[in-house]
This record gives sequence, structure tokens and C-alpha cells, in this order.
Amino acid sequence: MLQPVVFAMLLDAASKGQRLHDVEEEQIGFTHAELGGPLAERWGFQLPLITVITVITVITGHDDPEATGMSAIVRVADLLAREAGIGVEPPEPITMELAIEAGIDVDAARERLTPLFQAEARHEASDDDDRMSRDESFARALDAAA
Repeated sequence: MLQPVVFAMLLDAASKGQRLHDVEEEQIGFTHAELGGPLAERWGFQLPLITVITVITVITGHDDPEATGMSAIVRVADLLAREAGIGVEPPEPITMELAIEAGIDVDAARERLTPLFQAEARHEASDDDDRMSRDESFARALDAAA
């Protein structure tokens, strides 16, 4: 089990711009990518995505500027989430080269994701008594983004 003090170290490292991959390896002996692969498999993700999550991100430390194909798509998704304040790693710019390799119009992706991120923020801000309406709001935002 991840101890609060270790998690606090990871948060501190992220706030200082350190690569979590390195700090995770040093502090807990594995990375979030190594944990994410089996989780993605359990959730029924397709093998190519599981491979990207585990193998490619473990090899590259999840910040490969030369990402290609599906790894480029996952990289752009990660960077868009960071821009929205999701996760602990600091935001980084999405290069034009990466966006082209991923085949993603980044401005259009931001526009489509905005309602989803807003719904998530409302979800986080509301209390447990309002769970049904939060979940419905989140589901509507997912439908709108699809």
C-alpha cells in the first residue's frame, strides 16, 4: 500500500518538475505505467493500448518527444489532461509535431473536452447528497463530447 508520506514525496517531486517515472522507481519500485498496464487489461482495453501504457511509457518515461502512432495519441491525451489540472504532473506544451503525429487537432480537442472537464470539476465540488445529478451531468458531458 502506498504510504501517505511516499505519495507526498511524489506530489512534491511533480511540483518541482521532476519526472515521476524516476521518482516512482526510486521510492516505490515501480511506475504508474507498470501499474496502469494490468489495470487497463483488467478494464478490458485492447492490447495495442495496453502495450502503449506499459511498454512504451516504461521505456520512454512517458515523455517521449518522438512518440508515434498510438503512443502519440496517449501522450496528447495525457498533456490535455494535465492542462486541465488533472493528475499531479505539471502541464507541458503540446508540440505541433506531436499533434500532427497523433492526428489530433488540439484546439478542437480542447473545445470538445471543456464540457467534460467542467462536469468533472462540478462533480468534485459537490457533496455526496448530490451524487445522482453529478453522475448524470458527467454522463451528459461524455455524450456531448462523443
